[in-house]
Amino acid sequence: MRTIGQNIRALRQERGWSTYKLAAESGVPSGSICKYENGKMLPGVLNAIALADAFSISLDELVGRRWKNDWSR
Repeated sequence: MRTIGQNIRALRQERGWSTYKLAAESGVPSGSICKYENGKMLPGVLNAIALADAFSISLDELVGRRWKNDWSR
């Protein structure tokens, strides 16, 4: 499983965005984004929400969580 920082980097690169573009889209400082991507820091809840919103994904997707189709357990 990838880390949240690896997910942020992959999502950013899939869109062809620089860290500055992601910062502009999310309101999260580019320096913080670099630290998340390099595993030096984890985003707080508000920044994680802002990043997920910028990518138009859920928080579950941002952190790499996958839901099981089997809810019977």
